[in-house]
Parts: sequence; structure tokens; C-alpha cells
Amino acid sequence: MADLQDLVYSLEVGVLRRWLIRSAVLLLMLLLAGYYLGAQFNGLSQPEAMDQAQIARQISQGEGFTTKFIRPVILKYETEKSSAGGVDLNSVPDLINPPLYPYLLAGAFKVTGVSFEVDKSKLKGYSSFRPEIIMGFLNILFFVAAMVIFYVWMSRSFDDRVAILASLLLVATDSIWQFVISGLNVPLLLLLVCGLGAAFNEALRAEDEEQPGLSLVWLGVAAFLAGLAFMTRYSMLAIPLALFIISGFVFQRRYPALIISLAVPALVSLPWMLRNIQLSGNPFGYAWLQIFAFDSVLWRTFSDSISGFIGLKPLIKAVALGMGNQLENLGFYFGGFLLPGLFFISLLHVFRRGTLQNGRWFWLVATVLVLIFNAAVIKLANPQESLELNGLIVLAPAFAAFGAAYAYTMIDRMKLPSSILSIPIVIMIVGIQLVPMGIKVLQKNPPPYAYPPYFPPVLFFIKDWIEPDELQSADIPWATAWYCDRTSIWIPYKKKDFYAMNDFKFKISAMLFTPETSNRKMLTQIQTGEYAEWASLIKRTELKDLPLPFFTALPPNPQQDYLYFSDRVRWR
Repeated sequence: MADLQDLVYSLEVGVLRRWLIRSAVLLLMLLLAGYYLGAQFNGLSQPEAMDQAQIARQISQGEGFTTKFIRPVILKYETEKSSAGGVDLNSVPDLINPPLYPYLLAGAFKVTGVSFEVDKSKLKGYSSFRPEIIMGFLNILFFVAAMVIFYVWMSRSFDDRVAILASLLLVATDSIWQFVISGLNVPLLLLLVCGLGAAFNEALRAEDEEQPGLSLVWLGVAAFLAGLAFMTRYSMLAIPLALFIISGFVFQRRYPALIISLAVPALVSLPWMLRNIQLSGNPFGYAWLQIFAFDSVLWRTFSDSISGFIGLKPLIKAVALGMGNQLENLGFYFGGFLLPGLFFISLLHVFRRGTLQNGRWFWLVATVLVLIFNAAVIKLANPQESLELNGLIVLAPAFAAFGAAYAYTMIDRMKLPSSILSIPIVIMIVGIQLVPMGIKVLQKNPPPYAYPPYFPPVLFFIKDWIEPDELQSADIPWATAWYCDRTSIWIPYKKKDFYAMNDFKFKISAMLFTPETSNRKMLTQIQTGEYAEWASLIKRTELKDLPLPFFTALPPNPQQDYLYFSDRVRWR
């Protein structure tokens, strides 16, 4: 009887109850992972995901950190500095992406031995590209690991109640799951941010317990993870910078803390920065051009000077536009209005423990810096269409942490006669966060491809039409580089750029137009927009305006959504 009473007690308030709840949260995560990967995943749809995937394939095949996605402006820089006057397009080093995520992807491709070849005879029933499934599983592993670390962080910072509520808020965030299946590096960043948060919390706890040596060790771990976050996405430079700023205020050994928070991320990133300086003369390679690219024009410029795009005024404009965009769409960027709402309201509450107060200061400074850094990148981009530009979602764990803590602070102040009465309140909070996910479940599942504009079966066929050493141009070069496994240059901004490359530098053997350019507003985006010089081809009114005399319309429909030009008939 005593054993039965102990079991009942353990189930009601003891250890067994906590483990049952933890297991339920983990099971919910795995069920949602299966649902999103099985029902919502329809291939990659973000340019950055395809870009980093094709770089990872290059690495896994022994080609190094090279790319088959060629931007004309980078080709311009490379040809100008080349002493031989030319560039080997079969071995172009990528100078846009930081290294961590592509290398981890390459490791996953290598370990699983996944094939990048597709059986052309089975394309009629094609549904998914196996390497993309590997990417999805890898990102699920990152997210599950992030949630495990997050739960430990919350348990050490607050208590089990807050840990469970904060974890449920993250698991219930639909936009995070969209990133998990997108192939982007956000799940890896969430893992690094959760690890950093847990390590920084341990550093603050050791500082409160007057263990300065241990606190500096944990600070070093946090700084190391901050450096890895920077090596995953350049705009995450805000994280080590925030750590450096806060370290000077919260640690007794101020100068060692400042040195650690500055030196460790610098040492983590130094080899990559030196590599970029050697290849391009800039520690960020050519990624800094993204700040001044308000559309595709800068990236697609080849023969003209780009000095008009670069300067202090365009930088200020980029930050101002981006800040306005982020504030206007704050809920979307942070995974819903509930998380930022709870977090910012919690700033009015003073936590008794200095550890929590200092931790919250760090995340507040990090939020402000990420807002500024991300603003320069995102500018006026549509947040729902350009997921890869959303750097704010990685702060969702910190928002969920302090938001959940504040929610339970308010519940405790109600002085409810029984703790059971708090359950409906918690269910209501989680239910609000679940609304977007519920709407998604009730809707029809997405089509098998992210079309328009991506239709992988056609791109797999195009792969056989062009030789590995030939160059093609496309309005979706990130997709042709990934699916076709062929060097693809972004369609130049001006026709004279096309001729300058084709006649004197690099022979362009084929060109592909897709709904990426044709599925736009006629006047503002096609006739006078960034592809204005190609309007006749995009509108399909003049199809002989290229030194590529042969062309053919391709599936998926007969409206010439996919139009392929070539120097000879390649499709027979």
C-alpha cells in the first residue's frame, strides 16, 4: 500500500509527474515534426536555402566551399582583380555565405550517402528531392536539441512550471516550424541561441555564488556559441556584440570578462575572416553588398559602376526602411504577437534575482542590435515571402522564457485557492499561440512543389541539356544551381551586360525565364521594374531578341511559364 501511495504522490506532485509532462511535450514536438515534414513540406522555396544546399553538395563532393550560383556583380569584381583577366567558373569560391551551416549540411549528405541523381523515368510521380528530406530531418534534430537545452535553461533559471509553459509556447509557434521545413539555418541558430542562453545563465549564477573563475568559464562557452552564431549568419554579429556590452556591467572581473567576450568570438571567426580577406579583400567577402541591394539590380550589374549604390545615405535609408518594416510586422517576425507582447510587458516587472535581471538586460540589448542589423538586410522585403531575411525569430526562446515567467508571476499574484485553477489560464495562453498552427491544419495541404516559380522535374531535365563546363543564365539561378547542378548566372540587369559577358568573357549557352519574372505586375514590375530591359522576353512578345536563336516552352502548363533559350536545339 505504501508503494501505491508513493506512486500516486509521484504522479500528482512528484518527479514522475514532471517526467510525464516533459515526455508529453517531447511527444508533441515529434508529432508536429512528422506533420510538418509529411504534410506541409513541398520542397525548398527560399533562395538562401537552395544556395547553401548547393554549396553543401560542392563540399560533400570534394569541391570545397565553392558555388554554382553566380551573381554578375561578383563576377565583375573577380574579373577586374584577376591578373589573368578571367575566372574559372567551374571553381568559383562562395563569398556570400558564412560557413557553419553549409559544412554541417555537407556532413549530413556525406554521412547519409544520399544521391543527388534523379531517375528521369520516374519524374511523373516525383514528390520530393531526397537531399531536401535530409535537410528537413537535420533541422528537426537541431530544433529538438534546442528545445532540450531550452528546457534545462528554463528549469535552472526559473522552475519547472515556467520551463513547461515556455517550451509549449515555442513548440506551438507555427512560424518556427515553417523555418524547420524551409531548409534555412534558423533551427541551427535556435540551437546556438538556446545553448548561449543556458551558458550565460550559468555564468550569472556562478557570479552570484561568488565563483568568478567558474563564471568566466561559462562566459567563454557563451562567447564561443555567439561566435558560431555569427559564423551561421553574419547579421548575428549582434549577439557577440551584445555579450561584449553586457559583460562589462554584470561581472566583477570586468576586464577578463570583456576580453573573453570579445576574443573568443573573434578567434572562432578569424580563420574564415582571413579566408575572405585573402579572396576578396573584405572580411565579409561580398555579403556586405546585401545592405545596399534594395532589389536584384545591384547583384545583377556587371559593366556599370556600382558606386551609386554604396555610401552612408543608402545605409541610413536601408536601416530606416528595415526598422519600419520590422515594427510594422513585429508579430510575424517574432512568431506571433503573444511572445513579444509578454516579453515587453515583462520589462515592467522587477525580478528579485539579479541573475534574471542581468539576463533580461542581455536579451534586451541583443534584441535592439538584431533589430538594427537585420533592418539593414531586410529593408522593404515582404516578410512572408522572404523568410531567409528574418533574423528576429532566433530571439523567440528568450521572449518565451521571460514571457512565461511573467505570466506565472501574474498567476501567482491571483492567489488562486488551488494550483489546478491555473491550468485553464495556461491552456488559454498556449491556445492563443496555437491559432496560426490550427488554421494551417484546417487548410488544404500545399501542392507537391513550391510552384510558382519552382518546378523541380523540369529543372532535372534541363540538367541533361547543358554540359557541366557550360554556363547558363536564369532568373532563378539558385534553383538551377541546386536542381540542375550546373553553373548558373543571374540574368544580368541590362542586355549590354549580357553581351559584355557573352561576347568577351564567358559564353552563355542557354537562358531560362520562369514565373519568377513573368508572374509580376505588368507595368510597375515588368515594364518599368528591375527586369525592364527583358520585358519583351518576359511578356513573350519578342522571342528572337537574343543571340540564342532556339527556344522551347516547358511544363507545367502551356502558357510558356518556363521558357528556355539555347544556342542550339538541346531538347530532342
